[in-house]
Amino acid sequence: MTRHQKFSHGDIVLVRKNLPWFEFVAKDGSTQTVYKTGHGERAQVVGSYKDQFDGGRREASIYTLRFKRHGKISWYEEKDLTLIEKAPRMPKL
Repeated sequence: MTRHQKFSHGDIVLVRKNLPWFEFVAKDGSTQTVYKTGHGERAQVVGSYKDQFDGGRREASIYTLRFKRHGKISWYEEKDLTLIEKAPRMPKL
């Protein structure tokens, strides 16, 4: 976790209800609408984009989450998550 990240691996978060949908243009030129899974559900933080792929500062605030019913899903923005429980931290040696 970097100093710009709000959540760490193992933290338990609540995903806000009524997540916004977004659209993207597919390879064939058609517009696709995507709806996020997990509205109002608890999830465990797997890590940020930065943690997983060594991205920049912006990528420190988007996360992959692990849901009990849905498995691992990416990408959730920090503003859409609320901390429920911090994961236990290993003591520094």
